[in-house]
Formats: sequence, structure tokens, C-alpha cells
Amino acid sequence: MRTGVLARLGRLLRLLSGTSPTIPLFQRVVIELQSHCNRSCYFCCRESDASGKRKFANGKSVFQTMPSERVTMLFDELGSMVFRGYITFHHPSEAFLDKRLIEIARDARSRGMKFLWLQ
Repeated sequence: MRTGVLARLGRLLRLLSGTSPTIPLFQRVVIELQSHCNRSCYFCCRESDASGKRKFANGKSVFQTMPSERVTMLFDELGSMVFRGYITFHHPSEAFLDKRLIEIARDARSRGMKFLWLQ
């Protein structure tokens, strides 16, 4: 039991002293490039939203797009952390409605990130 505590304390001290290997942060980053979806899936959380984030009170979809500069800034920040995990572009929206998708996915891949598609 004591050995486990001492081993953990040693790892903590090495971490604080800077002699520890890098800390794994996360494996996947989900980016929502735009807010629109051209479907009406009954199980989707966006269908019941009338707050103005996804749909207006009249039921029409809200259309917002993340600026390309912000996407580039996110990639720069991930690159500074030496992130080499998966990037996926979805959430409760349809990423293929964004004309920049292929270009942005290529940019992510050129930075050493893996492109994963989950929809």
C-alpha cells in the first residue's frame, strides 16, 4: 500500500519538476463549423429547442457559421499542445452543408491530426 502512495508521489514530483513525459490530454476534438441541419430527426435535441440557439420560436433553423479564422486559431492551439488525435466536425448539425468542410479537414490533416467522421 505504501509503495503505491510513494510511487504516485514520485510521479507527481517528476511532473512538477518538469522531468515527466507529456501528459495525455484528450483523443478527440469535436468542432461544430455551422449550426444548420437539413433534417428533422425526432430523436435530435435540436428539434425541441426553441430558445434561439438552434431554432427560433417559429420553428425555423438558426444558421450561424464559425469564422474560418477561429477554426485556424483552434488548430494553432491544438498544434501548440502537439495534439495528434482525431478531429471531427459534427454535433447537432450537418457538417456537409458547410462548403469549407473539405478544405478545413485537409488543413487538420496537414497538421498531423486524424480526421474522423461520426454522424
